[in-house]
Amino acid sequence: MDPLEFLGDLEGGAFVVKLAKAIKVAASATVNYGKPSQVVLQLDIGQIANSRQVSVSHKLKFTEPTSTAR
Repeated sequence: MDPLEFLGDLEGGAFVVKLAKAIKVAASATVNYGKPSQVVLQLDIGQIANSRQVSVSHKLKFTEPTSTAR
């Protein structure tokens, strides 16, 4: 499996757009406020029954600094 193709398939292609926006916003806030940001992509992978297949759930979180916090 191609990882880039896999990410592009999540949420019908919308996930990669969300990921790109999170990175852009976090990077911009880091430059604007001189404080670190964080973007976290969590993939939970589990086996489907006794098969040789897996299911993958995903979660995207990001924090960005502001002028008054973090």
